[in-house]
Amino acid sequence: MSGLSDIKSVDWWLDQWGEWSRTQIGVRLKYPSLTPFERLRAKSSSSVAITHDEAAEVDAAISSLRMTKRIEHDVLREHYHRNRTYDEIARGQRKRYSDILAIAKCARASISEILFPHA
Repeated sequence: MSGLSDIKSVDWWLDQWGEWSRTQIGVRLKYPSLTPFERLRAKSSSSVAITHDEAAEVDAAISSLRMTKRIEHDVLREHYHRNRTYDEIARGQRKRYSDILAIAKCARASISEILFPHA
């Protein structure tokens, strides 16, 4: 059962997870490290407002998508962990921007179902 409060939106939790995951480079999260350019592009100061345990719970929810909903997993990881815009993701995957937005919406709904099953 999720210990996360559903008072905050799933977008807030994902934003916080993204901040947390970028601070965990080299801590064996199974994500490739960011390039120097990406480090410069990221926010200069970490503003993580969730605990390590809460972030790990969001991380587990995102990881659970990897086997069954790979494209959703990849879009979330690219947007929140790698700090890429949906437009950049669309260009990189040679898909329409509107398709990536639809995938992201489904991905957020999937994460919401995992994190807040009774909401």
